[in-house]
Amino acid sequence: MNDADQVRSKALTTNSAGGGVADKLGNMYELSWAVHHALRCIQDGRCAITLEDLDPDLADGSEFTFVDERHRRRHTG
Repeated sequence: MNDADQVRSKALTTNSAGGGVADKLGNMYELSWAVHHALRCIQDGRCAITLEDLDPDLADGSEFTFVDERHRRRHTG
């Protein structure tokens, strides 16, 4: 087992929050997906990420909205 696997395993077994292993893995995936898009915004000033949109049409069920030169995409959890 490598270091990353050990950290993941420890996080899953010591976290007392509700939900099972699949829920926790899903949350980790969602976080890494948001970080991926945030890093894209840092690398390319033509992108933007908005967490928890104020616009009710965009905010309904979305974690964040990512905008680049071609698209505006809502990412839902």
